[in-house]
Amino acid sequence: MTVVRTGTPAYTKALLESGMLVNNVTFPPWFLRRPGQRYLNTWHGVPMKAMGRDMNAPLVSMANTQRNFLQADLILELSDYYRWATIRPYDVDQLAAPALMRGGAPRVDDTLNCPVPAADLRARYGIASDQRVVLFAPTWRGNSTSIIPVFDEQAQLYGEIARQLGPEWFVLFSAHQMVRVSDAGDVPNGALIADNDNINDVMSIVDVLVSDYSSILFDFLPIDRPIVLHTPDILAYSQERGLYLQPAELPCAETRDLEGLIAAIRAGRRPSEFPGYAAMRDRFIPEEDGRAAERALAALLDPAATPPASAKADGRKRILIAPGMLPMASPLRSRG
Repeated sequence: MTVVRTGTPAYTKALLESGMLVNNVTFPPWFLRRPGQRYLNTWHGVPMKAMGRDMNAPLVSMANTQRNFLQADLILELSDYYRWATIRPYDVDQLAAPALMRGGAPRVDDTLNCPVPAADLRARYGIASDQRVVLFAPTWRGNSTSIIPVFDEQAQLYGEIARQLGPEWFVLFSAHQMVRVSDAGDVPNGALIADNDNINDVMSIVDVLVSDYSSILFDFLPIDRPIVLHTPDILAYSQERGLYLQPAELPCAETRDLEGLIAAIRAGRRPSEFPGYAAMRDRFIPEEDGRAAERALAALLDPAATPPASAKADGRKRILIAPGMLPMASPLRSRG
């Protein structure tokens, strides 16, 4: 295996020459799938918050995601809700329909059937065998100019959770990638998730997940362990970003203050103890059985698995009408 860094000439060359491409977000705006390549997009979560055109943001902000969905030969479709909340907001639900493949998320396989022994994961973070584990994984807030204040606020809450829970608990802090830094202060019974760790592996040893509006809750839901959504800013967040789901619709505890949060963690109410749990699994994660990666790989390796991405479901070809500039060429190609 060869590892290349994003944005380097080696990365550009790999994009051009690789026969199989897999991405859980987007390739750069200049990327065009060449003839013969196969591109699988697995996306990175089931959204609770608004996406694409439903966000309070300029339409141009969704352009590259829209392009990537149209470039893909295969797009995993986790459920009807997922298609509505992830594909529809980018205005490609009809054009991308031939590429959609119903199946679970390969990353969730690692949570259901973790390839790393639990003892190894606990030792990696210094978690004692008798400590219960909390994962604090808040989503992104703010903008590119507010990274440090956002992290500082979340790090302060992480430290307070660990302090109030006491030494019987160990708190892991997974900051959103937009605000992730290397130091969150000295917390004796806590640690930052390492950048090179697979969060889905780590979730296999977690007893309680604490999040807010993040899609991570749907990755954790299949193992039926307690989830607490801490949402003191829900009114502001709903207005600024928008939500498809309210916490009350989900099989999770919801808290608005620190006292309630600590109590909910200690209570440890499993999703299956909430009314309608089975119906919610069917709505959001019906395909998660621990074999999603196996099915996705089989489809990627089989060119007959889906119709060509250049054709609609009825065989008609697409026509692009572009009143403005078309995407720039790949940096590798433009050097001639």
